Amino acid sequence: NVQLDPFFQEQQQYYPQQQAFFLLQQQQN
Repeated sequence: NVQLDPFFQEQQQYYPQQQAFFLLQQQQN
């Protein structure tokens, strides 16, 4: 699993779709 910031780990509970989008953004960086 990709290590994310603690704040984002909390957010993913409420926005799982946002997490997927965020992971795609991270992989492109």
